[in-house]
Amino acid sequence: MFCPDIKVFFIRSKVKQILNYKSNVLNTQYIADVKSILKHNDVRFHIKLLVLQQIAFQEQPTFDEKKVVEEVVFKNNMLQDTFSSLIMGEGWLTFFIQSDIFRKDIEENNQKIKRQITGTFRRFALSQNRKDLLNYYNSLKDSPIKDELVLDYFWQVREIEQELAIKLVKSVFSHTDDYQKQYWFFRVLEHSVRHFPKWVAEELRNQIDIPKSTDVADDKNYFYPAHQGNEVYEQLWENHSDIAYKLVKDIIQEIIKQRQYESTITVLADAAFLLYDRKNIDLYTHYEQLDNLQKYLENKFLEKPDFVRKETQAYLKSNFITEIIVGFSIVCKYPKEFTDEAYSFFKNKEKIQNLYSVNQYLNYMILEVFGIIYNELDKDKKHILDKELISDFRKNIESRVFTNRDGEKSQNKWFGIGKYELLTSIDRKGKLPFRFKRNYQELFRKFGEMENKEHEGISVSVNRDPINADYDKISIADWKNSFKKYNQSLESFNSWNQPSEYEHGRRFADVVANDPKTYIEFVSEMIEDKDISNTYVVKGLEGLKDGKVTPKTLKDLLVKALNERNFDKENKLYLIWITNYFSKAKKVYPEVLDFLKHNIINGDEGRESVTDALSIGINSVRGSAASSLVDYSFSERTFGFICDTLEMLIDNSRPSTRAAAIYKLQYLIRHDEERILNLFLGLSNDYHSGILKISINPLQYLVHRKFDRLVSFFAKALKVDDSKKEIGKLITIAYCNSYAKYDELLEQYLQYNEPNALIQTAFEFIENSHKVDRALNIVNRFLKSESKEIAQIYNRAFFHIKPEQFTELREFLYEYVKSKVGKWREHPFYNFLLKCSGTHYNDCIQLASYYSNHNAPDITERRLNNEPLKVIISAYNAIREYEKQSSILEMAIDIFDDILQNEDYRDYSAHQILKDVDAY
Repeated sequence: MFCPDIKVFFIRSKVKQILNYKSNVLNTQYIADVKSILKHNDVRFHIKLLVLQQIAFQEQPTFDEKKVVEEVVFKNNMLQDTFSSLIMGEGWLTFFIQSDIFRKDIEENNQKIKRQITGTFRRFALSQNRKDLLNYYNSLKDSPIKDELVLDYFWQVREIEQELAIKLVKSVFSHTDDYQKQYWFFRVLEHSVRHFPKWVAEELRNQIDIPKSTDVADDKNYFYPAHQGNEVYEQLWENHSDIAYKLVKDIIQEIIKQRQYESTITVLADAAFLLYDRKNIDLYTHYEQLDNLQKYLENKFLEKPDFVRKETQAYLKSNFITEIIVGFSIVCKYPKEFTDEAYSFFKNKEKIQNLYSVNQYLNYMILEVFGIIYNELDKDKKHILDKELISDFRKNIESRVFTNRDGEKSQNKWFGIGKYELLTSIDRKGKLPFRFKRNYQELFRKFGEMENKEHEGISVSVNRDPINADYDKISIADWKNSFKKYNQSLESFNSWNQPSEYEHGRRFADVVANDPKTYIEFVSEMIEDKDISNTYVVKGLEGLKDGKVTPKTLKDLLVKALNERNFDKENKLYLIWITNYFSKAKKVYPEVLDFLKHNIINGDEGRESVTDALSIGINSVRGSAASSLVDYSFSERTFGFICDTLEMLIDNSRPSTRAAAIYKLQYLIRHDEERILNLFLGLSNDYHSGILKISINPLQYLVHRKFDRLVSFFAKALKVDDSKKEIGKLITIAYCNSYAKYDELLEQYLQYNEPNALIQTAFEFIENSHKVDRALNIVNRFLKSESKEIAQIYNRAFFHIKPEQFTELREFLYEYVKSKVGKWREHPFYNFLLKCSGTHYNDCIQLASYYSNHNAPDITERRLNNEPLKVIISAYNAIREYEKQSSILEMAIDIFDDILQNEDYRDYSAHQILKDVDAY
């Protein structure tokens, strides 16, 4: 039927056809052929794999097929391992159980074949005869492998129905330390919740651990960790809402208790729900669950009103604000059905006063309900509320007395607001009694119209616009008036109801940019009008810049503003940024250069930063001025002025300012290399890491011109840890170009730093086919490194190496696949081989043959599965195309078989490749 030493893959499809035919027509001969193929030592493994898959696919294997597996397959470790890894028909489960194939290994916790065991039974977890599988698990003695089989069952089966499964997982829980913190805990509960809700609820409650604290730093997702547990609660609410309610209520009460603030008054607040408003429920899981609890009670009232009434009464009697919110949300939903409960609540004046205004959401509900309830009450009950609550009701804040600057005490200007809000609620929800009319009118005149608006929740506004104007239609006169009105220096300025100068000015700048000619004269007038703040003047100039007025027009206005006004550091910074308009237009104005020079000498340097000197520098007055001055590098006649000015920063400025000056220094090199080198060395003479990080910009040019002058600089800079990447890159450039003392600097660098930057830069040389021999000296030097980080640099380099470079890198590639860093090679390397396999097929096959030298596939760590197989198949096809009699063909198939015998590579992706081969 077959030739053992066949050198082609494509015999597989014929073998498959013959076996299929014989299994249906000539069963005895079919079994004989199967045995012969599996037993024969010279038969290729991929053929044996094909045969094993044919048998495993059988939904109901025959007696003879089971016998072959038991007498042939399971007598050979490789065949057993392979068969166990295949997708099997359901009928094989009975065989494994009845034959007790793995019982001893499971009970004795044989870790050598654990993967084989779990892989086998995992495939049966979704079969129809799960009960048999659970009974089998139950018959096993306890062991870690048994626990893993049980947990894997829960992981695979989305809806647990059998009580036996719960019994088994309880046993796992009982001897697993901190099982509630395991990654699989919530998955187990999620798949059990539909049929075993009480047990799930019990487990959820037991895993709750709330620290007793009011510190905001202790706030967390109390119900479940991030990205876990949400699904089980959702299913519990959806399918078993009564159980969910009891669980969530219990947990919320525990949260309130553990997170409550100490208080001298009757009502108690807690840190967990302090800002709860039922609007931003996605902020925390406990917000979401409290909202679910409220929804449950609101909906349950239509079904079981007595139960909900009893719960609501208990919540309203509580002294915890969060529980009162729950109770009041039900009253607010059904006010007329809870008149008695609300009346009893409002009679307690002390409690109302303590509650009032402590929570916006609760306050809204109190005022929404009060008017409705009051108008529903009989005359006697109204009279009681009039006397005990309304007559002298005051918010706590109203009682505060303020001392004026002259020492005279005065009443709170909001005195009477609490009573007015209650009366307004009565008036809006019904009819205000005549006896309150006069008092109401007096308060109305004092406080004006009042509306009980539901809180909108927490929101973030960027550049909000409280006046919401149609800015395109505002006249110049109105703009002028608005600038004088919205002035933050005025006592009457209201930061909430009026826009800030920056907000309003930014919109003005947008309008100016759309029609700059119309506003040129107005901006000039703004400069002269001292009642208009500097912010608006600066925004006007920005608008003209963005509107692309002529550089001279903008320059004249800028100079006018500088001569007539004194600007603070923030507006000076904006003005410096405006000057970039002139350098981009290649316009040099002495007044502008003097302005920049003045700020380089006297400007503010912002805050100090160890980590990001450049960012601080270019966002400070002094640093920004230095950076902007360098932008005039296009002008030969400004070169001396720029250098003279920047030299004033040496030993006279912060690192952030000097970093801003150095950042674009390379543009000045063309005028005078020697002077720029001296300027750079002066500005960086303290070897600050923030400066060294950006020094690569000018140094990447200077190293090619004046390297001998930089040796002493590098000898000190390489010792600064935070800049090791940049300095390492520059030293590698010197090494690859064989500049003066390159070897000494390289060795000094390695005394203080890891070689990562050297290797990465060397690969950049290789990728660009420049100084490859020198670069290879570096990458070959560190092949023995055991650092994962270094190994990944090698691996990622193959993303950029071109197939045309294969011959030049051939020797390195062979050393790499045998090296320690090569153990981390994965997709990038094999993808490179795949691209080369059509031309360099012999080498690619041999390089792929070292697959066992690298780490096995692991989806949590690496991107690698069937790549070695792909390389072999691609190279094999190229050989058959061009050299059909090549001896390498057999080697390719040998390697292919060897890879398939490794369980780490024999996954679904490998079977997909075999499927493609069979279809060829």
